[in-house]
Amino acid sequence: MLSRFGAAAAESDSWSQAPEIEQRPAGPPADREEAADTPGLPKMGSFEVMNRTIDIAQSALARHTLAGYPADLLIEVPRSTCRSLEFHRAVEVIAVGRALATQALEAFEIDDDESAAATIEG
Repeated sequence: MLSRFGAAAAESDSWSQAPEIEQRPAGPPADREEAADTPGLPKMGSFEVMNRTIDIAQSALARHTLAGYPADLLIEVPRSTCRSLEFHRAVEVIAVGRALATQALEAFEIDDDESAAATIEG
């Protein structure tokens, strides 16, 4: 682990064997038992952390904007469809977008027809 920060392997070994440093899991004993049973979190690089941060900010801004100016039709493409810099998957992503748009427009037209019928009846 310390080799990432420029420490030699010999230095890191001597640190882990030092008597004054006790290495144990943090938190109360119950948390330690749960931590042993739960799988580890995925390791994220700095780019992934930055990208996730931007996604969260964009999502919050979109929710705020939609609250002020509600859309007649909202098509949400799942974030799992593609990641940043996956331009090579453009054809696949466009196909997913078209399929979602078709479904959303059909549902919108059905809802619009039902509301028009209700208006005529009323």
